[in-house]
Amino acid sequence: MRKDFLICAFSVLIFLTLGSISLAGLEDVTLNDLDLQTFSTIEPMFTITALSRFDGKSGNSAYVSVEGEIFDLSSLRLWATGNHLALHSSGQELTYELKTLSPHKEAKTADIKPVGLLIVTLEELESYDGKDGKKSYVAVEGKVYDFSRLNRWPSGSHQRGMHLAGNELTSELLKDSPHGVCKISGVDAIALLGVTLDELKEMDGQDGRKVYVSVEGKVYDVSELSFWRNGSHQGDLHLAGNDLTKEILTDSPHGLATLDRAYLVGLLVFTREQLARFNGIAESKRYVAYDGTVFNVSDLELWELDSGVELRGEEDDTEIERLQQTIKVGYLVNN
Repeated sequence: MRKDFLICAFSVLIFLTLGSISLAGLEDVTLNDLDLQTFSTIEPMFTITALSRFDGKSGNSAYVSVEGEIFDLSSLRLWATGNHLALHSSGQELTYELKTLSPHKEAKTADIKPVGLLIVTLEELESYDGKDGKKSYVAVEGKVYDFSRLNRWPSGSHQRGMHLAGNELTSELLKDSPHGVCKISGVDAIALLGVTLDELKEMDGQDGRKVYVSVEGKVYDVSELSFWRNGSHQGDLHLAGNDLTKEILTDSPHGLATLDRAYLVGLLVFTREQLARFNGIAESKRYVAYDGTVFNVSDLELWELDSGVELRGEEDDTEIERLQQTIKVGYLVNN
């Protein structure tokens, strides 16, 4: 939501948003075109860990990810065993390999409908630090980019270690870097950054950690805002590392305008295990997931369905319609 970020030139379209695009379906939409501020989706989300299980072996489907879209290549003869000509293996993120190295480019996925969207969590991101043969991933404004082939990022390090791959670097590249987003021109986004509920709790502004809060499923870095110093706002009324959707939308006199100068850094995602805590017992709030979105049903009177669960659609239609009266707090992710 930061309005004063550096704009290099009109030609840097690959990093600027092209309008309000919602992912009701994934066809013909790339991550580079996606405006996270208006993001919504009913498509399944998979972490890169979940993707790795679809390796085409032992009866598993053969999934690969290209530019954040996940494709099932099981029906293609040369991918049937999960290994393509001993060059590419399924269960992996293969944007560079299939767009640049493959003689077919993206032709093999052109007529295949995506089955999901790739999410890289903060913990997963740390593993892609450019060392020991790993790719160099960097997250900026909620999108994960592959910097592996940028000369300015040898072995995952930029400016002699000032910036390191495997990290979320929105504020560093938009505010601190003299080049701003210009240096990302031409680099493909390969996934969206997902901040899990447990990862969000760690970003509390203590011991040098950044200050993150979540509102309506979007995670913001408020470290630079003076009224969030040390991870607390208005004394200890609001604490960083938490979902503050209700507090900011309902209780704050400023509403979302409070975050105008904050950086949007990712999406709040829930694994099914994390969702299960919000049953009104383990956690006082009650959440449910439907069509990939997590809703807070705590304030719905006489909610008749279970909470802390994913609703499949066979439940009471009337209750599901009542979700329109609730607040969206995040997204369900396959992990």
